[in-house]
Amino acid sequence: MYELPIFPLTMFPIPGEVVSLHIFEPRYRQLLQDIEVSGQAFGIYFAHGMNQEKLGSEVVLEKISKKYPGGESDIIVRCTGNFVLNRFYKKMSGKLYPGGKAVKLIKGPNQLLPTDLKYEFEVYSQLKNIDEDPSMIKTYDMALHLNLEMEDKMKFIRILDPNAQVQFLSNRIRYQAFILEQERKSKDTFQFN
Repeated sequence: MYELPIFPLTMFPIPGEVVSLHIFEPRYRQLLQDIEVSGQAFGIYFAHGMNQEKLGSEVVLEKISKKYPGGESDIIVRCTGNFVLNRFYKKMSGKLYPGGKAVKLIKGPNQLLPTDLKYEFEVYSQLKNIDEDPSMIKTYDMALHLNLEMEDKMKFIRILDPNAQVQFLSNRIRYQAFILEQERKSKDTFQFN
């Protein structure tokens, strides 16, 4: 178990995911100042009713995109892992911002895609105009490209078995490719009067 600053939000990044945040409350401006100096990671706790497991995402500051005259900032953070929040407190000792005690989740393997999933990703990439070499894509990269719903992200990060990860991604990519293909077909058959 370890302690870290907590930023409750309705988002759930998975490893490798990059998100933008707008920092405006005094407590989170203090958090930003502290992590700028220390380089410490902080936690984004997924503050949503569906989060029965109390999951969160450990993130690190990638860059500060913009600082506003009133003290607000736009920042970019990258997820490095996920955790289960065991204890939450409204303020960390001597700070304005919240904190908590967490247990790191064991990350499932981030392996190169097997041949059949590479092919499925290649088909999906053409439908989405993704210009990335399928032979270099790993499982977490694919999960990010699929823009999984929050519930699916939570399921995915709990899968430790490589074969189960591949099966999960295969089901999701087939479904999304089917939807994209149906959209493309409907555009081709739609006619104006």
